Amino acid sequence: MFVPVVPCRLVDTRAADQVGDRGTPLGEGDTFVVAARGAQGNCSASDLPTNAVAIGLNVTAVGATAPTFLSITPDGSTDSSSLNPVPGPPPPPNAVSVRVDTEGAFRVFNRFGQVD
Repeated sequence: MFVPVVPCRLVDTRAADQVGDRGTPLGEGDTFVVAARGAQGNCSASDLPTNAVAIGLNVTAVGATAPTFLSITPDGSTDSSSLNPVPGPPPPPNAVSVRVDTEGAFRVFNRFGQVD
């Protein structure tokens, strides 16, 4: 069952705009674990239900230092691409739906270079 919630910012890794636990770019081969239940980032506990099994995201990548891909998965697998940022052009946004693991988290993996 789909349950709409008030949109909120879960993560922003840019140091000047940091939201959540990380204020540095993802490095090459880096995996970032994001909690997605309860009060996280700018999201209240009512924004992210504690029984959620999946979430819908609007993901935007900025400041890529090399062509790369981001995999957004519940288990950290790197066999699919959720977003393909490259240096230079405006930030590419993408809608991503991802299941959360049993702890209510998902993982963001960056393949090459650095990216926020």
